[in-house]
Amino acid sequence: MPKGVYLRRVRGTMERFMNFVSPEPNSGCWLWIGARTRQGYGARFSFGRKVEGGEEPHRVAWRLFVGTIPLGRHVLHRCDVPPCVNPAHLFLGDNAENMRDMWAKGRGAHGERQGGARLTAVAVECIRRRVAAGERYDAIASDYRVTRPGVCGIARGQTWRRAGGPIVTADRRYGDLNVTRKISEVQVEQIRQRVTAGERRCDVAAAFGVSRPLVTLIMQGKIWKRPRPA
Repeated sequence: MPKGVYLRRVRGTMERFMNFVSPEPNSGCWLWIGARTRQGYGARFSFGRKVEGGEEPHRVAWRLFVGTIPLGRHVLHRCDVPPCVNPAHLFLGDNAENMRDMWAKGRGAHGERQGGARLTAVAVECIRRRVAAGERYDAIASDYRVTRPGVCGIARGQTWRRAGGPIVTADRRYGDLNVTRKISEVQVEQIRQRVTAGERRCDVAAAFGVSRPLVTLIMQGKIWKRPRPA
């Protein structure tokens, strides 16, 4: 393409581009007043003829006023204003920098914003309060149709970190006070009595809905040890 034709084409694109720009005097941002995405960024703008497709206006701004965008590079915002297309407020970064910038500015999908989220922030807070009150994980998991490990992760703050509610740092409570238990202290004592009386461990395990190895560990004193003195 002849240089003169290319320059006229670029000038025409600049004029058309600036028709969709509204400078903001206080911040210096160039706000895109054309169509926007759900995230607030400008929708696609054709760099040249429409048949060539288009890309995000902030990327077009970089091409028009700064230069080419190397393969694999992203155009990021210094001002944290998604509709801004002021080239002075933009910078180039790789994918890792783009992700760090996104999370640092709170734009990452988390909590209810995740497409696969099965709970809400309110439900998570309720789960944590129920755990703190001493309810068993299994019962809570059943009520909210999630897994027991899922409830454990929520209670300990390993997931849903931004949601409210008390965090259980480490559940080392003994006996009935331990909300992760599957049986009670009374049932443990009954298991010991029945095995000592000569019942088969597999039969005792079936009667209490636990595994035979668990019964063996109880009898060996490796779990559910005798209550510690206060």
